[in-house]
Amino acid sequence: MKTVNNWKVRAAGGLLLVATLWYLPWVFRNLNWQAPWLAVPFALASVMTSVMTLVTVINHWQYSVPEKLPVREGEEPEVAVIIPTYGEPPAMIYQTAQSVLEQHYPIETIRLVISDDAHSLHIRQVAAQLQREFPNAHVGYHRPPRQGDSRRHGQAKAGNLNSVLEAIDIYASAIPFIETRDADDVVENPDFLRQAVGQLVADPRVAFVQTVKEAQVGEGDPFGNLEPLFYRKAMLAKNAANAVFPCGSGLVWRHEALDEIGGFPTWSLVEDLQAGVEALRRGWRGVYLPIVGAVGQTAPEDVPNAIKQRGTWALDTMRLTFWGDKSGLSLRQHLHFSELGLFYLLSFAVLVFAITPVFALAFKVYPLITTHRNCRVMITPSMARTVGARGSAGW
Repeated sequence: MKTVNNWKVRAAGGLLLVATLWYLPWVFRNLNWQAPWLAVPFALASVMTSVMTLVTVINHWQYSVPEKLPVREGEEPEVAVIIPTYGEPPAMIYQTAQSVLEQHYPIETIRLVISDDAHSLHIRQVAAQLQREFPNAHVGYHRPPRQGDSRRHGQAKAGNLNSVLEAIDIYASAIPFIETRDADDVVENPDFLRQAVGQLVADPRVAFVQTVKEAQVGEGDPFGNLEPLFYRKAMLAKNAANAVFPCGSGLVWRHEALDEIGGFPTWSLVEDLQAGVEALRRGWRGVYLPIVGAVGQTAPEDVPNAIKQRGTWALDTMRLTFWGDKSGLSLRQHLHFSELGLFYLLSFAVLVFAITPVFALAFKVYPLITTHRNCRVMITPSMARTVGARGSAGW
């Protein structure tokens, strides 16, 4: 594991701490109590922003990049690859499954399962076609119990995955590793399995290995689907604190770890984040490997779908932040998961900072009232004459 000390972040963090220690007391001394409906939200927004920024600096104090440990040729263990589906186009599922089977990994050790919540004849035919085209592979078609069935452990994707996991526990319990791959996510790096499984083989306490997820997006990625700061920076910081969490695809699990946490969690909206927390708080490790393991064939590139996706992430993060069981996590891990919640709560501060200038310009109502002396900043003579003529300045 290579640890990277980010001196730029540390220097900026030191300056930020000094500025915050000066700024927040100044804000509270100069609140405009004639307009508490604006002053109080402004003060809260300032505190939230400061706390969020300081937590982020602390979390990014170190980055770590794991050493590449590919499985040696001839020693590749079996891997079950689960592709859960629910109404996606057959051609899309075929392309995803094909990319799994064409990796630089012995095809006879890959157990590919297409788990079809829609119970579609077309998807069954896709599985049969793949088996014909890759005769040395093991391609299976699975139909989970329908939603609402008493035999189903969880709804939506979690229920689908748990159904396959139960079947694997019965019929192929000796398979040590399980990959989950969304139906639209093709394998980008042909060494994905060799590299990810290598991390699991090298350390028996690693529960899962997450890799970079990308997507086919429009020019300039207007809806931010590639998440470069998250995948290229934040996850490396989480890797240094053992606070990596699964992101659904481009992900390989240790079968034993999944069994210990009771399968994929069903109380959350999406199963991946909570599954990672359940493993970490039981003492397992998560590893982030910065190779591109999945590329989405589609991405939400319109306002309704972008809001729906990010709204789901936000709701699930808030559930974890306020109600999720995080006992057993270390202080550093708690800080990293708190940062996720603070990120979404910061929308309140953004809203306050957005509307404050509107009230200030339109109605001459300010959250702060102060003089140039209280500001304690250097001002030009012309500024001093202007402020002196007015007596006080509103912010």
